[in-house]
Amino acid sequence: MTSRTLTHYVGHYLNLVHLWGNKIFIDGTCGDDGVNDTPITKGFNYICPLYDSASVSSCTPGVVENVQNFMEYSYCSRMFTHGQVQRMKDCLQSSVANRNQLALFKVTSIKNTANDVALWVAPNPFKDKVHASGLQEGIYSAEVFNVVGQKIISIPSFKTSGKVMEFDLSSVTNKGVYFLLITDKKNRQNQIKLVKE
Repeated sequence: MTSRTLTHYVGHYLNLVHLWGNKIFIDGTCGDDGVNDTPITKGFNYICPLYDSASVSSCTPGVVENVQNFMEYSYCSRMFTHGQVQRMKDCLQSSVANRNQLALFKVTSIKNTANDVALWVAPNPFKDKVHASGLQEGIYSAEVFNVVGQKIISIPSFKTSGKVMEFDLSSVTNKGVYFLLITDKKNRQNQIKLVKE
């Protein structure tokens, strides 16, 4: 387990429990983690027990317990199940502990001392479109520049009501780093670094 400790604890952060559930590991009774495609297990805390068929089928006869799972304590962990992956994805959509903000890219404003705005953009890296939030209601312009300062896209004027704005960047065809510059009517600017996949 020592080589995959970080993976194990990221699993905990993303709403996974140990395969044996929330019971104390050392009691040796079988438990369940609440994920449909992981078998009931007592948990293993030693070098990979894969080849000891009697010990890895102790909770449900004929069903091999998932000793290779990252949420196990055995030393042969190498996978999450499909159900665990879906549970982690669901967690990333949850507002609990702001986990739904993890995939967003936060940039604080530049040259904007009058009102400190925090912008978020997602997805970043992007393919064709990005969604920006954090703009107050108002009229803005937007420009996209490449790393040498050439203007790639210009959006002369758009209005936002404080909701998420979608920017179509499908005309950006080359992979690399770009900058989205958003300017309000008082010439206050916010710059966001973007990465094109």
